[in-house]
Amino acid sequence: PFRLKPDMRFGDWIDYWYENHAKLTIRPTTQKGYEEWIYVHAIPGLGHIKLNKLTQADCQKFLNEMKANGRKIHRDTKGAELAERSVRSCYHVIRMALERAIKDGLIKKNPILGVKLPPPEPKEMKVLSKEEIQRFLIQAKVEGMYELFLLEFATGLRLRELAALQWDDLNLTTGELRIDKQASIVGSEVVICEPKTKAAVCTMILPPSVRRVLAEYKTKVDSRWMFPSPKKEDLPMRPSSPHKRLHRILDYAGCERVRFHGPCHTFATNA
Repeated sequence: PFRLKPDMRFGDWIDYWYENHAKLTIRPTTQKGYEEWIYVHAIPGLGHIKLNKLTQADCQKFLNEMKANGRKIHRDTKGAELAERSVRSCYHVIRMALERAIKDGLIKKNPILGVKLPPPEPKEMKVLSKEEIQRFLIQAKVEGMYELFLLEFATGLRLRELAALQWDDLNLTTGELRIDKQASIVGSEVVICEPKTKAAVCTMILPPSVRRVLAEYKTKVDSRWMFPSPKKEDLPMRPSSPHKRLHRILDYAGCERVRFHGPCHTFATNA
């Protein structure tokens, strides 16, 4: 029978920790990331070492190689060099597993603490000018996504929050818009769930001009969802749908390409 002991392999421990502790407390959408860090990276790299023999040097060597060798597409196939964010994510998963081992009395100190992580990669966030926003929204109307992107520029909502909006969340008389859920992809299905943090739950007031546009838009939408799936009106759109159209609209509008968070930052900048 499986037994927890200080000299068990680290790979056996982190697998046990994930199945019996971490998996029970994280969202289904987060599980995929954890499983990649554990089963594609941590166990192949460190799993053979005994839990109580794992050292800071082992962890440092592993993270350095993980950064340099790139993403493992299959066990023996490697892609481009991993981003520092991915290395940091794997570090945090391993650190939590080892903290639990300390709590359970299997080891006395956490060997991954003190390792040197790759520095954050600075990224310049591009925002659209007011003239570019006007050109963008004109093109968005041609693409049939005017109302969605108008609401995005007016509120700075995240893509998952936009996808989860229902008409019951909006009071067209007062302009109050309630944000209390988000859409995620689990398998191939769109699942509506609570936001990751309580701070994400809020009510905002829409400008009268946006309210009027949405009131007219509502007369054309036969769905409880504000932005329904084009295939099934009783389902919300997939959060990835606007993202796929973003660059097309930017290109046709003659705007510099931005990531989807660009409109969020544009909203923040203009605000």
